[in-house]
Amino acid sequence: MMPLMPRLKRWVLPLLYALLTSVHTTADIAQDAPGWTDKQRAAAVQALRPEKENTSNEVHLLESLGRPPYATEANKPESGRIKIAFTDEQGAPLPLNGWVSYETDDGRNHGCLIMRYGAGIAAVTEGRTEIVLHGRERQAIVYTEGLPGYALAKEDTYRRKFPYISLTLPEGETIRSETLPLEPAGAIRWRVLNEQADPETEEIRYWLFTPPYSTGGGDARPPYERFFIRPARFNAPYRLVLQKGVRFANSSPAPLSISAPVADLTIAFQPGTTVSGRLLDADKRPLAGAHLRLGYQMLEPQPQMLENVAEIMTGPDGVFSFESINLDMPNSYWLVFDPTDKAEVQHKALPAHRIALTTQTPLPVEMKLPPVHVARGRLLDDKTGEPLVGVQVWAHVHERFSKTGRPDWLPVFQIPAVAPTDESGRFQFNNLPAGVYNFHLSKGRIQQSGDSVRVPDNPVAGREDIDLLRVPQSGTDNPQTFWVGEA
Repeated sequence: MMPLMPRLKRWVLPLLYALLTSVHTTADIAQDAPGWTDKQRAAAVQALRPEKENTSNEVHLLESLGRPPYATEANKPESGRIKIAFTDEQGAPLPLNGWVSYETDDGRNHGCLIMRYGAGIAAVTEGRTEIVLHGRERQAIVYTEGLPGYALAKEDTYRRKFPYISLTLPEGETIRSETLPLEPAGAIRWRVLNEQADPETEEIRYWLFTPPYSTGGGDARPPYERFFIRPARFNAPYRLVLQKGVRFANSSPAPLSISAPVADLTIAFQPGTTVSGRLLDADKRPLAGAHLRLGYQMLEPQPQMLENVAEIMTGPDGVFSFESINLDMPNSYWLVFDPTDKAEVQHKALPAHRIALTTQTPLPVEMKLPPVHVARGRLLDDKTGEPLVGVQVWAHVHERFSKTGRPDWLPVFQIPAVAPTDESGRFQFNNLPAGVYNFHLSKGRIQQSGDSVRVPDNPVAGREDIDLLRVPQSGTDNPQTFWVGEA
């Protein structure tokens, strides 16, 4: 067992490719500034940074950037060094002084889990720096927020520019030298006010988005005058989101440019709206003691990516109430009922369901669950034709989201079958609304091609091409058969 468990960073959101803009803040941006020299621009960017930054210790500096100072490998033997030289976009040396922050890992792909073995600050002197790795560390993820007025200019194979660069030591080597080009960039600073327009005193969470990625996020403490997270690229649309409990605040500053390289934002939380209502079953009977979650959708085209902000149990008449909800935020809040949650034992036969909450939602809310159906299937081994016994089956519930007329199906729930497959390979669902589902199995995989489930090429008597599981089913006494191959 690895000594360090993978850390799942909630603020890392994959495939962030879109951005909404909605301005609910004040911004003081130098729109009419003349063409600035590099020295003037760097000075303007530097002026937004905290006065105490140069005297902050490494731990506080990392925390202010949303990166905890992991130190699990620091006391182990040195494993290598990564030497970095910074240049301009034409390759000329940039004699910059400042610092870079970095995180380290083993350089392996752990899927959605992010391994972090260490984090630190490395001084940059005359455009050069060096990162020392220890123990199992083989990769450094480098951020250049400590070089005011500049951002990484290196592009990936898709011509995208990211706010960080991952540098991995080649196998069997202990030294890597890398030249990284920088481009001119601006800065965003933000201050936070509470609902009474006074300086905020509570801890908050934050995210900064720009296509096609999130530039990061984390927790912050007052006085919130931190130079915000990453260098701000010119002519890029940014969206800053702040969270305090169930409250959210949002800002979209005007794109920065050479003539307007800085944005000084003041963001105020608003009191919000009380959202109350009732949870009903398909026959409009109130559901008491049911577990509801409230989540906020960070990005418009990805409503399956929610930041869960509140939970509640419905009252005797299925009544619920959430206070201080900022429904005027971009995107939607979602009210979620998921009977697969551990707390929902008494409601296992009900369907997972959710509804969007926006300024257009009639209040009080009546959340009615859809009717459910029984769905059955059978799993057979594609090589032997024998039943697959003891395999857990999950149905992926998809919803259609489209504002362009083009269907966009996204998975939002994963519902388990009543029990693992029996000695005949049969499985059964008791709580699926009408729809078409695909599966995830604890062992093996269903052979798929396009929108259909198909058997593999090796001959098995009696096989045929079959669709995905459709609900409601006809002839459920003869369950649909699925041929399964080894994963």
